Amino acid sequence: MSKPPSTKTKLRKYIRSVTAADNQVTLIDLEWGQISDDGAASLSLALKHPNCKVTSINLGVSQISYVGAASLAWALKHPNCEVTSINFGVSQISDKGAEFFAEALKHPNCKVTSINLGASQISDKGALALAGALKDPVCKVEAIHLWENEISEIGALALAESLRDRNCKVSSIDLCRNKISHALLDQIEHELEIKVQIDRLEKDLENSAVKYEERVNQLRGLAKKLMRNPQDFVDPQATSSTMVTKWTSEETKDSAQAIFKSSLDLAKQFIAYGQSEDAKQMIGRAREVSEKFSSKESGEEITETLKYLEQIQERITAPSATILAGSALNLVGVKSGNKGRGE
Repeated sequence: MSKPPSTKTKLRKYIRSVTAADNQVTLIDLEWGQISDDGAASLSLALKHPNCKVTSINLGVSQISYVGAASLAWALKHPNCEVTSINFGVSQISDKGAEFFAEALKHPNCKVTSINLGASQISDKGALALAGALKDPVCKVEAIHLWENEISEIGALALAESLRDRNCKVSSIDLCRNKISHALLDQIEHELEIKVQIDRLEKDLENSAVKYEERVNQLRGLAKKLMRNPQDFVDPQATSSTMVTKWTSEETKDSAQAIFKSSLDLAKQFIAYGQSEDAKQMIGRAREVSEKFSSKESGEEITETLKYLEQIQERITAPSATILAGSALNLVGVKSGNKGRGE
């Protein structure tokens, strides 16, 4: 029975594969391979090769020290390196190795979003370096694992402070089996949960604001078209279930009624989007056109729309996204305030 290939053989095979012109390898898995610093140095050269497409490296349970960590951290800063996930769990990189990785995570070329440095002989010094990296605006890390190290509450508090920073993108952190009290671990976990919820809300609000601006600009384009060339006006996205309308080149009674209806429909949409001045302009246009076919119903519709505008004008002068953003900030303020009073 043949022996399984050694770690050195596997590593050489990986290096040949990832640097080949037809390379499709995205994962290097040498877990339990006890890879050495020399192996890490060889791997770092391969990761910088223009043909390399590796996005995930698993080097768990290794003999790599800070020397090998320095080699790989150097590779992570190279523009050709595509690595987004790295596992160094159970290594000997120590605080020096953590510092090398912290520097790499702050480099604009580094693409790492997940890093595992569990059981890697890291103390508060290394934790402080990593905490500084996590709040750097360039850092892309979303998940960091630091289980079973020598980190005390000093390092944990530094990491917790970084998690609160607006630049920090971390949504998952593992600090179990360190020199940290359960109370502090629970507090960090709770604060991280709140941060993740707020980050998600802010992203939703940002998307809502973009959609809001797009819709308002779209409505203004339709309004301009209606004012300048009503004969060709079509509103395919009216929210009031208006039938798509085209009218003749002459503003007959029928076409005037169609323009009147479209003007009021636009006015109501402008009101709903908090654009009172645009709404007034459309109401004015509707009143002007209604003179061509004056009827009791048209006058009543204009009066009703004006009342609608007066009733909700003050409440909707700001975009709904801005209102929600204010609510989100109030939520954060309440939570912070409650925490302060509890202490």
